[in-house]
Amino acid sequence: MRKSKDLAIYFSNQQAGIYEIGVPFDQSFFGFVQFDKGLIENGYIKEPELVLQTMNAFFIKENIKPRKIIHILHDQNYLIRDIKIKDEDLGKLSHEDYIQSQIGKTIYLPYESSEITSIIREKQEDATRIIGIVSDAELLHAYHDIYDRLKAKEVHFEIAVLPQYKLYIKNHQEQQDETLMFVSIYDGAYSIQIIEQGIPIFNLIEDIEGGREEYVLAIENYVERIANYYKYNMRKGKKNIHGVVLFSLDPDYDLESVQKDFVKKLKSFKARVCEELLFNPLINVLPKVAIPTMAYAKSYEEDINYLSGFKLIRPKRSITYGNYINIIAFSLVAFMFLIYMPFYAIQEDIKFQQNRNNALQTQLNTLRDETPQNPNYSLLQQNYSNAYDLISAHEFSQAPHLSDLISLLPSDIAIINYQLRAEQKEIKFILTALNEEVLIEYALEIYETYGIVGEASETRWMIQKPATKFTQTNVLEVVINYA
Repeated sequence: MRKSKDLAIYFSNQQAGIYEIGVPFDQSFFGFVQFDKGLIENGYIKEPELVLQTMNAFFIKENIKPRKIIHILHDQNYLIRDIKIKDEDLGKLSHEDYIQSQIGKTIYLPYESSEITSIIREKQEDATRIIGIVSDAELLHAYHDIYDRLKAKEVHFEIAVLPQYKLYIKNHQEQQDETLMFVSIYDGAYSIQIIEQGIPIFNLIEDIEGGREEYVLAIENYVERIANYYKYNMRKGKKNIHGVVLFSLDPDYDLESVQKDFVKKLKSFKARVCEELLFNPLINVLPKVAIPTMAYAKSYEEDINYLSGFKLIRPKRSITYGNYINIIAFSLVAFMFLIYMPFYAIQEDIKFQQNRNNALQTQLNTLRDETPQNPNYSLLQQNYSNAYDLISAHEFSQAPHLSDLISLLPSDIAIINYQLRAEQKEIKFILTALNEEVLIEYALEIYETYGIVGEASETRWMIQKPATKFTQTNVLEVVINYA
C-alpha cells in the first residue's frame, strides 16, 4: 500500500522537483521527475495526459500517494503589481475582487483569465496599498487538474521567491527589515525580484543567449539598472537595495561558480550566494529543480508564515463525478440511438433477407428435384426423333372422321368394336341395337351427312355409301371409306 505524503512540487520545462514537507527535514523524501521535450513549455502543460502518466509512474515507483501538494510557481508564471485602492472605491469588495473588476479598465494583464492573491503593503488613511500577485488561471487549473487526477486531497500555490527569501532570512535576521534583491539563474534565463520588508514588490524574468561571459555581463547590468530603478523611480531616492542574494537553478552552473562570477563584481550591492544552500551537503545530491521545494520544506519546518496562495474556484468532486456520469449516460444513449439501433435494424434486415434467400433456395432445389432432367440423346437418336416429327406432321389423323360418326350415333345404338385402317383409308364399326331397322337407318344417315357431293371437304369426306353386313342378329358391320 502506498504511503500518503505532503509534497512541495516545482516544475521546469524538463523536470519536476519534489520534496516532502511536514516531517523532520533530514527525514524528508525528495526526488525529481524527468519529462520528454515538449510536454511543458514555459510552465504551460502542453500534453496533460503524458504529464499525468509520467507523474503517476513516478509515484507508483516510489510507493508514494500525494495527500497535500504545494505547487511552487516558476518565476515566469506570475506577475507582481503594486496597486493603490481607495477605500471609497473598494466598498465591500475584497482586494482580489476589486482587482478583477478593474482588469481591462485601469489594470491590464497579459492573461485571458487571471487568478489573483494579494498582500497588504501599507494601510493609509483613505486607501490601501497592496501587492497583487497575478497568474494565468488556465495554467493554475491545468496543474490542479493533474493533482486532482493523482488523488491529492488538498492543493495550494506558492511563488518561488518567498520560500527562498525565508530560507535566507533564517540565518540573517538582521536583514529582515531591509530591501533585498533575489537573482535566480536558470538554464538560458534569469529572474530578478525585489523583497521589501518580507513582501515581493517587483519581478522580472529575461531569456539570454550566449556563453558564460555574456550571461554574467547581462545579469550584472540588469542588477545595476533595476537597483537604480528601485531607488529613483519607485522610492524617489529614499531607499536603496541593501543586498543581492543569488540562487542557481541551472544544472550546469554550480553555486561555487556563481559565487566566483558575481560576488566580486556585485560587491557594491553586498552580493552573496545563499549560505543555506552553499554549505548544505544535501546540495551535492539534490537536483537543482528541487531547490525551490527544499526551500519551502525548510521554511515549513521552521513554521515560518507563507503566502496562502491563489483561491481557485474549483467544482466539487461530487459535481465533477456527476458530470462524468451524465456524460457517460449521454454517450451510451447516443451510442444506442445513433449506432447500435441502426446496426441492430440492419442486422435484422440481413437475417430476414438471408432467411428469405434460404427459403427460395429450398423451393428451387425442390423444383429441380421434381423436374425431370432432359436426357442427353445421341446424334442417331436425335435424327430418328427429327424424322418421326417430320412424318408425324404429314400423317393424316382419322380422329375428326371418327368424331363425326360418333356425333350422329343415336342413344339406342352401341359400338361393340371399331378399327381404323389408315393405309386402306377405311373405318370399320361393329354396332348393335335392339332392332335392325335402327342400324340400317344409321348407316344411311351417316352417308347422307358426310358423303361427298362434288369435291371432298372437311364436312364431306365419305367417298361412297358404307358397306353393311349383319354378322349376327342385331349386330351390323359397317365399313366406311374416306377420301
